[in-house]
Amino acid sequence: MTVGILILVFVIYLFICYLKFLKTQILILKHESIMNILIPYLHFIGIMLLMGSLFGEYVLLRPGITKNQIKLLSVADLIYWISAVTILISGLLRWFMIDPKGADYFNHQPLFHIKLTVFVVIAILSIIPTLKFLKWKKQVRADDSFVPGDKEIKKQLTFVRIEMLLIAIIPLLAVLVAQNVRM
Repeated sequence: MTVGILILVFVIYLFICYLKFLKTQILILKHESIMNILIPYLHFIGIMLLMGSLFGEYVLLRPGITKNQIKLLSVADLIYWISAVTILISGLLRWFMIDPKGADYFNHQPLFHIKLTVFVVIAILSIIPTLKFLKWKKQVRADDSFVPGDKEIKKQLTFVRIEMLLIAIIPLLAVLVAQNVRM
């Protein structure tokens, strides 16, 4: 798991380097209003999908979960990760390329860094339920009668609740950053 996190961090670092390289290539697009509309739109759609899929996981994680609910849980989790990547990529594009305040504004805003840290913590926390959901899905394929134990379900539900709590903090931080509130 640690190797996976290191690989993820390295990939994100390479992506940021690539974005900086592309910045000169995309300067033409920077001034196009379509990019100033499309990227934030994708960012907000990603946020809504992430919240919806996480709520879906919350609703599905109940004692006595059925085979079909485990399959739905896997779908909700896949949507969760796709939306998280959408949020990350569109957020990086906003940060480095299209936000009128410029990257320097965000680079020197402590609350922005707290917001990013909360996002990363949520992503790391969500790895644990994802791995468990994949394991359950595999076990259901092998044995139709498989049902996860109530204790295991409650443990994963705790992770989902913590993620939901942390996600609720991000919009507050975003508003504070937009208003240039400093610590």
